[in-house]
Amino acid sequence: MSDDRRDESRAISYAAVDAVLIDARETSWRMLAGVTAAVIIPLIVLCQYIAVLRDDVVDDQMFAYYGWRIADGATVYLDVWDNKPPGIYWINALAMFAGGGSYAGVVAACSLALAISFVSFFIACASIYFRTAAALCTVLLSFYLMHGYYTGGTNRTETFLVAFELTAVALYMRGWARDRLWCWLAAGACAGCAFLFKQVGLAACAAMCAHLVLCALFRDISLTAAVRRAGLLVAGVALVLTLAAGVLAYQGALNDAIFATFTFNRSYFAAGHSRFPYSYKSWFLLWNDNILVMTLPYLLAVGALIHAALWRLRPTLRPRELDAQVRRLGPVCPRYAVFTVIWWGLAVYGALLSPHAFRHYLVPTFAPVIMLGGHLLSMLTTEQRLLRRMQQRAWVVATFVVMGWFAAEAVTRQWQSLASVWVPRVVLGQPRWWEEVGESVKRHSRPEDRIQCWGYMPGVYLHAKRVNVCRFTTTEKVGQVGPGARFVLDELERTLQASKPVLIVMEALDYEWIMGRRPDKPTSEVTIGPWMEANYVQVDDIVRHNILVFKRRDLADAP
Repeated sequence: MSDDRRDESRAISYAAVDAVLIDARETSWRMLAGVTAAVIIPLIVLCQYIAVLRDDVVDDQMFAYYGWRIADGATVYLDVWDNKPPGIYWINALAMFAGGGSYAGVVAACSLALAISFVSFFIACASIYFRTAAALCTVLLSFYLMHGYYTGGTNRTETFLVAFELTAVALYMRGWARDRLWCWLAAGACAGCAFLFKQVGLAACAAMCAHLVLCALFRDISLTAAVRRAGLLVAGVALVLTLAAGVLAYQGALNDAIFATFTFNRSYFAAGHSRFPYSYKSWFLLWNDNILVMTLPYLLAVGALIHAALWRLRPTLRPRELDAQVRRLGPVCPRYAVFTVIWWGLAVYGALLSPHAFRHYLVPTFAPVIMLGGHLLSMLTTEQRLLRRMQQRAWVVATFVVMGWFAAEAVTRQWQSLASVWVPRVVLGQPRWWEEVGESVKRHSRPEDRIQCWGYMPGVYLHAKRVNVCRFTTTEKVGQVGPGARFVLDELERTLQASKPVLIVMEALDYEWIMGRRPDKPTSEVTIGPWMEANYVQVDDIVRHNILVFKRRDLADAP
């Protein structure tokens, strides 16, 4: 074969490849939705299955127990107390009511929140990127948002906070496409709902307002339009918070709610667990947790910022065919990269202000990072000759290999997280610790009997379906903030002596402390030891978990 015929044959082959690799703008919504759902739905199912089996998801059992109580008529902060905004308890109450008191309702609520998150994220990304890039970003978010290392997607505040924040961002992006009053107001309302789940839940809303101001300064929109839109956002937030305050006031719990969610949390600053501007210890711990798994998204985000800056500063070097497609795409939101950077910065700062530097605090920071990295993915989808470029340019192949290398650690830790739950629960058949203790509580009490768990055992209440005597169902705040939680200890002791629950459950070490048998921990803070010894007798010892169960002496011989 001559050289001319060989070149002609190659040209035909390249044309065939280019015909297969169609432009992202021409990819049908149905195909993208089908492929994306085929990847994400199994991940949601797996995430929820593992969430039910694991016992290291902070507060999930407490939220579900409070939801069960509220669905049965209890009032948050009055009958069950915690220091978070009311949203997480109300949504668990709705889930428990819908599930007939079963935890399956909570699983369904978490799954629905995840589905809303991914749909909203796709809509937001599709407003500024090509459809295929938006789908790739959504798949990437699904992997990291539900990553087992962060216990994301489970029954925690971050799962629902992210769902409302992403819905707000999607509405914000669509508001740029079609300027409608309801769109901005609804975005603000969703941001207000996010705040009801966590005090740092206004990161996305604050980023929207800052972005509007910057757009006005750079004359992307008029100052009047920016003020109107920001005003509608704030009005939406205020509307939701006013409604929530009205419900709490009607229940007589507004003052207690304000104390729990704002006043009490100052104790964490007094105890040194939180501080302004932030704790360097928290920065160190959260950075390590972040970079271990999120290396690839951060590399994509940094690369996107570099490329976006060069694309803007050196327009003469833009490839003509790519530039034409990007211009035709026309992102609806100007300076979207600035918006995502502000959003990410505020979300990270919120995580740094939160006490204890738990890794799940990082979950709300994932969406802005991955959305920013979508810029590179969007540019890749404009390249119709990607396979040809991979064949011609070795560095393109090397780039994908490097991306795979930095994603390997995340995949490995995902399998480790799953194995740490699968082996003890499925292979060895070991129940979760609160299930063992809950079975003991069931044996030694009746459904109508009231109990009290000392320490942190919300799962025992939920599994045994027994009601607490004191509204402070847990005592971990005493150990966390010391004098700032003295009122918890005082009310707990008063309530126990006045109501005398049928059962008291506590760890053996706490019992030794109460009885004054721990020289390393003086009993000056607690005075209930003699009363408990006179009125209760030990009826069970769950040795494997070092937990004791005590029953009232006058009922100890009852069947």
